[in-house]
Amino acid sequence: MDDVIVDLSAPWHDEYCRKYGDSISINELFSDWNIHNRAVCGDLIYEIIKQPGFFENLPQIFGSIGGMMFLNGVADTYLVSAISKCGEIAKGKVIWTQKNMPFFNLQKMILCKAKHLVRGDIFIDDRLKNIQTWKEWNPDGITILMNTHSNRSKESNADFRVDDWNQIRKIIAGILGKE
Repeated sequence: MDDVIVDLSAPWHDEYCRKYGDSISINELFSDWNIHNRAVCGDLIYEIIKQPGFFENLPQIFGSIGGMMFLNGVADTYLVSAISKCGEIAKGKVIWTQKNMPFFNLQKMILCKAKHLVRGDIFIDDRLKNIQTWKEWNPDGITILMNTHSNRSKESNADFRVDDWNQIRKIIAGILGKE
């Protein structure tokens, strides 16, 4: 969900820079998943996304809502998103989904840390480790890696690598014969 459907990085980066007076670029801050190592505030950077209301007010990744509507119409679609120990983030993800994707059945939303345990035919994610682990557990499945700040310059074993939802739609339409 994060940086695939919802733009988490840009608002998080902006709020971090505003709050701590840092001028680090978004690409540098999110160059990998250890952002606390580059933040002047260390682990406190994670407190930003735990603020009530932060997640549910994030903007969509361009085309993601239409893309999810398309997927929902052509396949049995589940939304699997990482969960943290912070209930505010989980609550925000559910509220965001209700508000921005009312067509999506929340009973098909799975919040979990171990995404690889969720079986499926196609897996879309932005985290290299999730792609690799899911592929190991689902060797016949197809993986699609969404390019983001944290993975853009790194190698991947994903079946497809995309920059936007238009590419995702084309790939899935081709796979399903729904072109």
